[in-house]
Amino acid sequence: MRLHHATTGSTTTISNHFIDDYMPSANGNYVKIYLYLLRLIQADAQEVSISSISDYFDYTEGDVLRALRYWEKEQLIQLTRTSNGSISDLQMLEPKNKTQNKLSERKTEPSPSYTPNSGKETYTATYPQTQFSDYTKQTTSVDKQDTLIRKEIDPEEINQLKENDSVFATILKTTQSHLDRPLTPKDIQTATFIYRQLKFSPELIFQLYDYCVGERHKKRPEYIEKVAISWHEEGIRTPEQATKAMIAYNENYTAVCQAFGLNRMPGKIELDYIDRWVKQMGFDKKMIEAACSRTLLKIQKPDFKYANSILESWYREGVHTPADIARQDQLHKQKKVNTPSKPTTNNKFNQFPQRNYTKEDYSSLEKKLLEKSRNS
Repeated sequence: MRLHHATTGSTTTISNHFIDDYMPSANGNYVKIYLYLLRLIQADAQEVSISSISDYFDYTEGDVLRALRYWEKEQLIQLTRTSNGSISDLQMLEPKNKTQNKLSERKTEPSPSYTPNSGKETYTATYPQTQFSDYTKQTTSVDKQDTLIRKEIDPEEINQLKENDSVFATILKTTQSHLDRPLTPKDIQTATFIYRQLKFSPELIFQLYDYCVGERHKKRPEYIEKVAISWHEEGIRTPEQATKAMIAYNENYTAVCQAFGLNRMPGKIELDYIDRWVKQMGFDKKMIEAACSRTLLKIQKPDFKYANSILESWYREGVHTPADIARQDQLHKQKKVNTPSKPTTNNKFNQFPQRNYTKEDYSSLEKKLLEKSRNS
């Protein structure tokens, strides 16, 4: 996701309009993310990813996306999306003076009318409701986690659940295996909450811990609970739905789709290729994008197998950065210049392999011809 801004500076400046008009009513986590984006842009940062923001604050990707959508609706940022829905560009917009707008609205309001017969002032002015109704719509659609009440479960109830519910006992045992340490009371509370209140199936819980611990390297129960709530709000109820969501959030998968111009998410075999490039070969997003671009230039179509051959070649030759690619390209170009090219001709007879005769060959042929003439 590329960042754009009209101004630059060595310090992070914040508009007074933002502090006065936007910050008081915004979720605190959303404010943090907005300030972090300001800090990146004013430090001339060129790119940022959803996953890097979530790692910085220890939020879920869903938390970050909700914050971005909120500020987009508030018209403080402008998001550009690709055909598959992922965010490619983010531009910060200047905060508007809401206070001044409110004052101007008040000036245009009609004055109260006075009816002499009643002896009372009759107020007939109508006040605009759009500001408050829009804000209500935004908070209900963005802050869904507020509607889910987290209940602390009594330890005695948990002990009874362990004794009477074999499925729950298996969940705790598997959870401990994922975390690779003894479970703390907080770990058990989190697992119980996910099982009892969110009603996740055992398979979905195992997938959740696979993702948080295996993919994101996060073991804190607070983080795992946030991801579980995010999945619950997004309507994820099966491991298959969770897999689709994880693919959508994975920046490497998204980068390949953008580089190849795909309007779909990768299939299983294609995902295996990408995982191999990242996990086994250790290539980052820029190197994978470079291989995809070269594939399109060479064969004019997206081909994971061809891109894999390029990355395998780079891996064998120790090419791991864009600078390495440029250096290798220069060496290949120099080698091509130094290698003499074979002369070409339009004579079709010269397309067959030609023999090279030595002086001894000619001498031997001459002797054979002389002997043949004598015998005849």
